Amino acid sequence: MTLIISPLAFAIEPLPVKEVATVVDFESKSGEDNSFVSHSPVSNDTTYAIKKNTELNSLKDDNISWVLSHAAHIGRITAIEVCRSGDRVFTSGMDGKIYQHLLREDFGDKRPNVLSEIIYESEQPILSLALSPDNNYLAVAQYSLALVIDLETKEVVRTLSQVSGRITAVAWDPRSELLALGLANGKVYIWPLESRKNYKEDTKVPLEEYRGGVSSILSIVFHPAGRAFIVAERGGTVSLWRLLRTEQEMGLWDRNALVDQDLIGRKRVVFAQLRTRIEDVWLDVSGQNYYVIGADGLIYRWKLRGLKLSDVYVFSKELPLNMVRLNDRAFRGVFVLSGRKHRLTMWCPQPKNEIPLKLTLEESLSLAPLLARGVTIRRPTIISQSEVLTSVADNLSSGLGKGLLWASQKTGNLLSFDIRKLINLEQLANYRKLCH
Repeated sequence: MTLIISPLAFAIEPLPVKEVATVVDFESKSGEDNSFVSHSPVSNDTTYAIKKNTELNSLKDDNISWVLSHAAHIGRITAIEVCRSGDRVFTSGMDGKIYQHLLREDFGDKRPNVLSEIIYESEQPILSLALSPDNNYLAVAQYSLALVIDLETKEVVRTLSQVSGRITAVAWDPRSELLALGLANGKVYIWPLESRKNYKEDTKVPLEEYRGGVSSILSIVFHPAGRAFIVAERGGTVSLWRLLRTEQEMGLWDRNALVDQDLIGRKRVVFAQLRTRIEDVWLDVSGQNYYVIGADGLIYRWKLRGLKLSDVYVFSKELPLNMVRLNDRAFRGVFVLSGRKHRLTMWCPQPKNEIPLKLTLEESLSLAPLLARGVTIRRPTIISQSEVLTSVADNLSSGLGKGLLWASQKTGNLLSFDIRKLINLEQLANYRKLCH
């Protein structure tokens, strides 16, 4: 097995940066989990990110250069945010740290040179991160504390500690003016970040409250037009909320009017109530399609125009958990799925010349309610699959450049996947033929 050197930098203070490397001891872990177990500062880093004797060998490579492991956090990584250019990655963890990982060269035949630096540290775990659309600020959630970090100065510029409840999700609006905070009790707060009186202070006064949720908020995503946002609850409910800012622009709400002083959201449309837990969601950049991964092994696609459930993709064998659409221009339109089978699946949702679907008796019975509603049932067009990883790849994320897909494992390791090797030229050509 070829050893691949992977220098990293870690420091308690942001500077100076100390370079170390990591060895993962695969053999010393007993049992079926086969997770990474040691982070030893030595000269070389061997990438045992895949299981031995794997049943799938389509991407077998002598130096396993399609995936590299970078030691990062102690304990689980809770979020990964990638900037547009793809050369900066931010990770947060249960260890209370936020790292900035700088990619120093392209991920081609050579290994990536990743320099990692702590930009924020606390005793409390970091539960969620959100990178602002202009890539200048990072929103942070720590239980009932919300922070905004200026990425140029690495300083905390906004603090909000007046929220009652655990913050489980954060999201920026497209204008970088509002920050949405989703709570474990189902509520959503909108935190205006304009430079107005008292808005820079640690006060709950300017918060807008959107009520109605009953379970923990898994995800908040703003529509690209910036007039509404979508809230996914872990329990299976998905809602569309119209912003008070939008109602003000429409003349339906006046911040200065006495009747509107309560700052409570009004217009909510519940368009999904699944009978299963939601694992992950995805809104495409056009704002036309909204995908929901259910714990039942299905992926649901809603057309936001009309809020209509359009398609359901049967992924029961892979048991999907996490999904992302690749932003790299060369692979735009390709989705990457991570599931309980511990491997990555590259697929496209809209195949050309689709073959009529054949369902098993069990599938026909379980999908009967959806078929009765006129929902189209599809099987995904699989482009390629990775080898089996040692554990589930979570928090999938990618940027517009560098050809990298980032993910985490429960041990705190950060994984970088070379998309060009996950999807080789022959597979890419087939993808162009099979998918829209």
